[in-house]
Amino acid sequence: MTLKEQMAIDNAVFDNTDEFGVEAVYRHDGNDVTIDVLFYKEQDMDTGRFVNVLDAKISDIPYIAVGEVFIIDGDEYTAAALEPVFEGDLRRRVRLDR
Repeated sequence: MTLKEQMAIDNAVFDNTDEFGVEAVYRHDGNDVTIDVLFYKEQDMDTGRFVNVLDAKISDIPYIAVGEVFIIDGDEYTAAALEPVFEGDLRRRVRLDR
C-alpha cells in the first residue's frame, strides 16, 4: 500500500460525517440540496477570532462560489472564502459568515 492510499483510509476516519457531521442545506442556483458536512469553529490566524467553517465532499459542492448559502441548524450562513483544492483532495473547506 502506498502512502497516498494509506492517507485516504486514515482521512476516512476523521472525515466520517456519520460520526461527526451535521446536515446542511446548500442553496445553489435557486435549488436547495441537503448534504452532510463537518461544521466547526476555527481560529483565524490574522485576527485571533473564531470563525465558522464547514468541510464538505467536493462532489457535493462542485460549483460552489463565494456568496452561496448554507443553512445549518436553522441558521443561515454565507460562503465567505473558499480554501484551494489540490489534486487528490476529497473535501472542500469553506469559511462562513452569518
